[in-house]
Amino acid sequence: MYEKVGHCTECDKTVYCEDGFLDGVHHEGELFCWKCDQKRNLQKLENDEELRQ
Repeated sequence: MYEKVGHCTECDKTVYCEDGFLDGVHHEGELFCWKCDQKRNLQKLENDEELRQ
C-alpha cells in the first residue's frame, strides 16, 4: 500500500510511505527523496574535506 507523505524539500518529488516504510529521508523537520538526500550527504562530505585541509 502506497500512502503519500509529502514532497521532497529539494526537488518537489512526491515521497510515499510503502507498507509502513518511508521511501525517503526525514532530517530536522525536512523531507527528502533518496536521490536528494545522497546529494546533500556528498556535499557535506566534500565541505568537511575542504575544512580539514
